[in-house]
Amino acid sequence: RASWRRLLGPRGALAWENGKTSPRAGDWVDHVVVSCGAFGLGVVEPENPARPMAGAPRLQAGDVLEGRIGEGDDATHVRVRLNDGREGLVPRSRDEEGKRRVLVAPKASAPDAASRRPDVPFSQKLETLRAACASLAVPWEEGHVDVRCRREDVASAASALAAALPARDFRKIWRFDFLDEPGMDAGGLAREAWAAVAAGIFDPSGPRWRLA
Repeated sequence: RASWRRLLGPRGALAWENGKTSPRAGDWVDHVVVSCGAFGLGVVEPENPARPMAGAPRLQAGDVLEGRIGEGDDATHVRVRLNDGREGLVPRSRDEEGKRRVLVAPKASAPDAASRRPDVPFSQKLETLRAACASLAVPWEEGHVDVRCRREDVASAASALAAALPARDFRKIWRFDFLDEPGMDAGGLAREAWAAVAAGIFDPSGPRWRLA
């Protein structure tokens, strides 16, 4: 789903099933219904998005159909081609309790689906995964997390802070400040801190593990 979220923009940058890295505006590519309500996802008239398309089926999660997001199309909808040849619009996403729920998204190549694309090199899969994760990050100006602790306590301090924060804060940028040490976190301190956190979490002598 991370890669689907990355492709919510009109011009996606991830890999596609047919090998393209970025579709041209107006290209028809496979789209998949990611989520829908109990009664499916309705198709509306292209000329009047407020009017349901007569005789159109209710789309269900997992349905795959051709779709496009042209430069002239409504950015909130995907133009899809039904089995009977007609074209309609379906919503790309909707807001639920302050969160965006993806409904329809391009059928991107999943970075961990090696059996589907055995010819894709690991470096490309890694790049796809990193781009997908970066697309989920909360911009700095919308909030970030400050962690101030001693270097030797960074693993326990970060773990305790993570346990107390809401899930959305995990997508924010975490800035680390080691007490009694000069320096400003421009990326280097964060890398050191996360390496220490990982080492602390996977330390077999720690409280999180038990020999079996």
